[in-house]
Amino acid sequence: EPPRPGDAAPGAYFVTSNWNGWGFDEMQREGDAWHLEVHLLREGGEFQIARNRDWMQLICPDVPAASSDVQGLGPDDGSESQGLTWKLDASIGDVVRISLARAEAGAGVWSVSWSKLRRQELSDEEVAISRRLRFGVAGSWTDYLRQQPLEYEGEPTALRSAYGFLVRLGSEGSVSFQLLQDMDWSRLVHPHRLHPGTVVESFNDGSAMDLVWTIAGRAGEVYHVTATISNGKVLNVAWAQPSSAEVSRIMTSGRAIF
Repeated sequence: EPPRPGDAAPGAYFVTSNWNGWGFDEMQREGDAWHLEVHLLREGGEFQIARNRDWMQLICPDVPAASSDVQGLGPDDGSESQGLTWKLDASIGDVVRISLARAEAGAGVWSVSWSKLRRQELSDEEVAISRRLRFGVAGSWTDYLRQQPLEYEGEPTALRSAYGFLVRLGSEGSVSFQLLQDMDWSRLVHPHRLHPGTVVESFNDGSAMDLVWTIAGRAGEVYHVTATISNGKVLNVAWAQPSSAEVSRIMTSGRAIF
């Protein structure tokens, strides 16, 4: 199960980013500031800051891909923060220290900065991860406000790879979703408007928000969604119900069910 807001200490701050699958890495408090060291497996990286692991308490800049001279605002309702991130200017292997402090401008204004501490070689496993494609999913279960990562599930053939996620149907007995290439909010992956069996990528300008995949069934049912990847692009999206034994095994492994 993902961490709940109540699990965090009052006033705790967390970096949520595309390198941690938009999860939560806790910052450590030192006096009047909070800090986190991250070892980057990819070029750059985009992030926001959440208080108490709560998506309704986000601190973010007011522009996309902001530099450290852009102050943060919040914590605020995350509904208006999609794509508003700071972007690191860093290389693979860099260890970067991210810092958060209240700005002198007053309540609700924050200074966010970062600095390179050192370069650290990647392990063989980290090298493999750094070369792997990334895909995210935004769905009706979060009102399309939050992005969550697809898990790499291997290479069924030499020229294709598979990524997937698990989702539980809500009380209405259905869920809908879209995918995001490279976990980038601007790169929307969805069914073609005229040919729903064809998968396309488009710039996320709001015109494709109605182009979604929908799973229908009974409330509480769990589905395994698989995206087949070829030449770096999503070729096909399919889903099926895992057996009860598979669901139990999955839950025991700690894998999230959205």
